[in-house]
Amino acid sequence: MRWFSLCSIALAWVALGPVSAAAAEPEPDPATTAEPDPEDGAGGDSDGGVEIVPIDTDPDVGNTDLDGVEPVPEKELPKDGMAHRPGMPAVDRDMLSPRQNGAGRGRASVEIAHIGEDTFLDLDFIYVFKVDAWRIAPQLPIRLRLIDEDPESGGLIREEDWDEPSDWARLLSFVQYGSYDQPFFFRYGELNGVTIGHGSLVNRYFNTVDVDHYQGGLFANFDADFAGGEVMLDNLFDPEILVGRAYVRPFSGFDSWARPARLLKFGVTAGADFTAPLAVSTADGGVYAHPDWRPVVLADEVAGLFSADIEVPAVSTPHFDLVPYTDFATVDGKGFGWHLGTYVNIRFTPTAALRTRLEYRFQGKGYEPGYVSPFYEIQRYAHLSGDPKLAQLRDGRIGKQHSGFYLESDLKVDRAFRLTVLYSTRGGARGQDLLTRLRLRDIGPVSLTLFLGRIGFDGLDNLFAADRTVWGTSLRLNLTDWLYVNGTVVNQWWLKHKDDGTGYFETDTNFSFGAGIMLQI
Repeated sequence: MRWFSLCSIALAWVALGPVSAAAAEPEPDPATTAEPDPEDGAGGDSDGGVEIVPIDTDPDVGNTDLDGVEPVPEKELPKDGMAHRPGMPAVDRDMLSPRQNGAGRGRASVEIAHIGEDTFLDLDFIYVFKVDAWRIAPQLPIRLRLIDEDPESGGLIREEDWDEPSDWARLLSFVQYGSYDQPFFFRYGELNGVTIGHGSLVNRYFNTVDVDHYQGGLFANFDADFAGGEVMLDNLFDPEILVGRAYVRPFSGFDSWARPARLLKFGVTAGADFTAPLAVSTADGGVYAHPDWRPVVLADEVAGLFSADIEVPAVSTPHFDLVPYTDFATVDGKGFGWHLGTYVNIRFTPTAALRTRLEYRFQGKGYEPGYVSPFYEIQRYAHLSGDPKLAQLRDGRIGKQHSGFYLESDLKVDRAFRLTVLYSTRGGARGQDLLTRLRLRDIGPVSLTLFLGRIGFDGLDNLFAADRTVWGTSLRLNLTDWLYVNGTVVNQWWLKHKDDGTGYFETDTNFSFGAGIMLQI
């Protein structure tokens, strides 16, 4: 019944008008699934996604292969600027294993991987087919247990990878139509860093941050100049979170008007976590877990999300965009917040740019900015190592009145260098968040990525504390045009298994190293 209810809401919206961790998965195309880079080209192949993500697309490179098999096409600065769609690039957890394959390409790899307490032989094959504007990428990822530590599992194949209906979705890495900078875009697969609108409700959401639970979600957008929208569903097979945004540019047909007036945008966002946990069964500071290692939810309720926004493309030139906006938002209908921000995008050359979003936030009592956040899949059960996030919001442990700020900035220089930083304050204890990523590509035959996500800290004294921190580093060495070796170390969330059937969320350091070949047919 819940699935049909969510589908009905999604269909109604369309009629009116959208950090996983270890499962070798999809091309999350940050430029498409999250806040993309529309100026960089029409949906090419990117570099996103840790172990989590085997293939990534990047509008930086059009429809070419990241490893340079095909030349990057010539690009020009946008004649009228990009203020009509000023979205930031995604902060996926890009680990640069050569899972970046364009249409008509694939890869086969073998790795030794340490996940949780056990060691596996990780076998993976993936290929990308292209038919007109469609891309379809079947894959076959299998982990064979080599070393079985306590608590022993006894199976050859890692059972947590295949014990839920949604896990079988990983056999189809992704399905994609079009690219984000086109009038219609659709994407099925792992969602890495999805933002709806200006992020007042859904900001940088990852649907697969728990190593044991893969989710194949949906993200789509539609823009017909006068009206458009976007929608996100967390999991097609077991849906829980659905959020959509519709917007209009009511003066787009007045050609004689100034560009800021013609492109003035009014938007409304609505959605919910339809089964937000309110209480989970606990024992010894942890959560009771089912045999498939899911927390036992004792009570859940609908956590409603609603916002209204205005966006003004004040300046839009080939080298510079300035786009102020404001949002009024509520979570659960019990607290309200006000966001006042602006995009400032500078294009030095067609391939070098600095993009920044700076925002002031007034957080009223009972309101949490960016409620569906990067690690919401963990926070919805245990926020800041405590009770579920909705329970803490309702009893006042979070959502205290506060004035705060949000900053995200991304510096890109050609294909070789990219540095992204996100920082926010939201008041209360552990009220600061930080995400940062450095990506160095094609340093000779070497590519390197460093990623750090720190959620809920007070200051520099506990910035690098082990709890609530995910990080990763990956190194790839191309031996030839078709042969590579790579290694990855990541600290990621999982529900730690205990012999008595209980568990607790913690971050755990895992690693993998191996080799592979690139395929072209």
